[in-house]
Amino acid sequence: MKDKILNNEHVKKILDMIQIYIWKAKLDKLKLLIETFLNKYELHLLTLAMLAVILVILVSFYSQPETLSNMLKTGSKYIEEGNNAKALKIYTKITRKFPDSYEGHLQLARVYKQIKEKDRAKIEYYRAMKLNYLFNFDAYFELAQMYVDEDNYEFAEEIIRPLKKKTNLKTLKKRIGDFYYNWGNHLSNKLNQKSKAIRKYKIAIEYYEKSDKELVDHTKETIVDTYIDIANNYSLHKQNKDAIKILKMALDYRESATIHYELSQLYKTFDLKAASEELKKTIYMEPENERFLAAYINILIAQAEESIEKQEFKKAKLFYESAKKYKEKYQFEIVKKRLFVVNILGIKYNELPKSDETVPGISFKITNNSNKLVNKLETKVIFLKNGKYFSSITQKIIGSKNLLKPDETTDEIIVFSPNAMKKLKSHEKIKIKVFLSNQLAGGWSLYRVVDLKKDANQDIKSKKQESTLQSHPHKKKENAKHHSQKHSLKTKNNHTEHKKEKKHTANKHKHH
Repeated sequence: MKDKILNNEHVKKILDMIQIYIWKAKLDKLKLLIETFLNKYELHLLTLAMLAVILVILVSFYSQPETLSNMLKTGSKYIEEGNNAKALKIYTKITRKFPDSYEGHLQLARVYKQIKEKDRAKIEYYRAMKLNYLFNFDAYFELAQMYVDEDNYEFAEEIIRPLKKKTNLKTLKKRIGDFYYNWGNHLSNKLNQKSKAIRKYKIAIEYYEKSDKELVDHTKETIVDTYIDIANNYSLHKQNKDAIKILKMALDYRESATIHYELSQLYKTFDLKAASEELKKTIYMEPENERFLAAYINILIAQAEESIEKQEFKKAKLFYESAKKYKEKYQFEIVKKRLFVVNILGIKYNELPKSDETVPGISFKITNNSNKLVNKLETKVIFLKNGKYFSSITQKIIGSKNLLKPDETTDEIIVFSPNAMKKLKSHEKIKIKVFLSNQLAGGWSLYRVVDLKKDANQDIKSKKQESTLQSHPHKKKENAKHHSQKHSLKTKNNHTEHKKEKKHTANKHKHH
């Protein structure tokens, strides 16, 4: 009887179904119970079918349900894989099955934001916020940031307003500080919004002071950099007094020799005394900085010349004597009158083909800073490698057929070393000195000293650290016949009419 029942096709199907459910549920004890039951008793088909129904119900009851935790893990896996379509599907399912799940609505909002469904993302963020989760405020800040990105600042601030009342949470204060800091960054990248950005940075500092001291210092540095950017903009538009006010505000957050130097460069266009005072501060803070020393010497000389014009000769003598105290720093004589302005335009290294050699060069313009017509002007450029003489070249710039009038500027002058040198190593340095000689000054005077660092195969367009002072006549007379060398001087000065350029543009102040 037992064999007949077990061989019946209907019974076999039912048993197979039972085995499948048992395997899925992994209920070993239940499996053993069923097998023992079948071995001991002979059952007719109807009884066995009823048993099958009961077993199906039991197996369904004991099988593992589709839990929220498992669904969230699955969604997280899809996010990591970058599968937004599946992530969207699973999180949508979560929010329908578990409408009170903060994490479900938050993650669904993030997916919508990722696929550029901003309106739907906002709705899910709002739903997450309404659940009033106690220790997770991501929905607030992420939604507020969306409104910041859309320039809807008032709405953004309104969203996080309730969080400001939770004054006992240190981590929350940091998050609010981060919100205002990021808001400041957003404004800083917009035209004419930097002042508003600084106000947001200041609010961020208020929250960082109660949560993270290191971020206070970082934010202050950001404020200083933003002030400098604003001052730069004023300076470019010749609004030097406004630029000075802004830089003084920056000093409230960071006492910096560089900022004092920038102030001096702005002051020197209309107040030499104030410029001198700012440079004194730079030298006190960085006494070995040659750039600051050179600028200070120039200001002292300018003050001396200003005193002579006012016939205050005692004052002029004092300024000259103060300037001479620094001459050993540069090892050249101080020339009282700057007849010319040499404006460095750039530096270039030419790599020789099929060789490990390079040829350094420099380009510059010369402005007649005197009130007299110049009918003779020569330049001598000396190249030094690691502090030692390497090569030099002399070139006639102005002659009787191409005069240089007061305040006029030459075309670009490009000078390459007549000798090639082996490619520079990282620790090696090149210095270039530019001398001028004309009928007014007599012998050679040093006008520019430029320290170079190799930037292979690229023009260096920004000005390098350089001294801007004149020096004593060079003791050795160089041979002017280097023009026959392979790398001779190249100049665009072809006796064409010189372009007019105002004197102050040759020494145009640049903020870092």
